[in-house]
Amino acid sequence: MIIPRGGKSLVARVQTEARVPVFSHLEGICHVYVDRDADLDMAVKIVVNAKMRRTGICGATECLLIDRAVLNTHLKPIVDELLAKGCEVRGDAESRAVDHRMVA
Repeated sequence: MIIPRGGKSLVARVQTEARVPVFSHLEGICHVYVDRDADLDMAVKIVVNAKMRRTGICGATECLLIDRAVLNTHLKPIVDELLAKGCEVRGDAESRAVDHRMVA
């Protein structure tokens, strides 16, 4: 059995060409959720690590969800760090109202 780990094109090629069973993953979108009880410093470190440590892997964070109760206090510091690391940050209208540097 083969368990391919990698991008969509690699998994598709292994599925197509393998002559043994293949156990493959679907396209996943990795989320990080920041709860209202989250420690801000820890949340910043976790989000930045989850997104920026290895951006090309299938386990890199693609979506950040923040509890509305802490949106005004937690979003900007997280965006600050992501932008400082060269990450483009996209957000919905509610998030962009808190931090205008995000792309729609």
